[in-house]
Amino acid sequence: MSFLKSLFGAPPKQRTMLDDVQAVSGRLIVKGYRRIAAQHGCAPTAKTTDQKIIEIHTLVSKAFHQAAERRGERIPALIDNHIVLKFLQVYEMMGDHLQQHLQYEVEKYLAEGLRPDYKQELQLFDPDGNDPDVKRLKELHRLAREKLEREFPPKENKPITTGIEGRIKKAEAGDANEQFHLGLHYEQGQLGLPKDYFEAAKWYRKAAEQGHAGAQLYLGVFLCNVKQEAVEAYKWLELAKQGNDLDEVAATELQAQLVAHMTPEQIAEGQKLASEFVPTVFGSWGIKPIIPYKK
Repeated sequence: MSFLKSLFGAPPKQRTMLDDVQAVSGRLIVKGYRRIAAQHGCAPTAKTTDQKIIEIHTLVSKAFHQAAERRGERIPALIDNHIVLKFLQVYEMMGDHLQQHLQYEVEKYLAEGLRPDYKQELQLFDPDGNDPDVKRLKELHRLAREKLEREFPPKENKPITTGIEGRIKKAEAGDANEQFHLGLHYEQGQLGLPKDYFEAAKWYRKAAEQGHAGAQLYLGVFLCNVKQEAVEAYKWLELAKQGNDLDEVAATELQAQLVAHMTPEQIAEGQKLASEFVPTVFGSWGIKPIIPYKK
């Protein structure tokens, strides 16, 4: 195999739904700021590349969202867009000094609150408009929902005596796939089981610890809602990215929202926990082979 690779090179990586979402989102961000610049005669001008616009958007948004978390606040997305526009103008005036200016403004925000001139809303694109990329993003979201519905179709509630006992026994015996689905049934109150989030989280964790990517994703979702569990939530979402395309897309999007409310130290700890993860057993439940996580 290595000989063939040396002759022909490694096969190209298959494009995933996550790649499409990131590409479409990036184009919408760039087009939004370019449109505003053309309307108002401001930055970003041709001096700023499309890639740089995306980099600055990511950098500034993350810095201010982390600061907002420390203040116990939340910066709405439309105001976040306006703050980024300010820093695109700073970049064209100050170039590589943008980082120092960003640090100064974040520290000022932490000490005094958000500057009045930052508190303006800016709509980058019309979510109901006719832009092909808006339509494509909606289509990707629809495909993700349909795939989720195919993989986890809703099931009719049945009395608890019509087969759930067998699923419970298999789950208690250590079957990770049964543990995951038992968690789903408890979360949704299906098959005669009561809706019990504590029980759902318990069974998701049991399957997640065996390396079940779906359970890792759902457990991460649960923990995202518990502030003191942010590091643990980051860990499980990071691990869930090794699942199928849908797991990867969902875990990546949720993690991006989560890190906006985490400190760099918490993120580093979450990455460390994920890198050290080893499944308790190697399952054989007919899904993607389970392997220890490697960054």
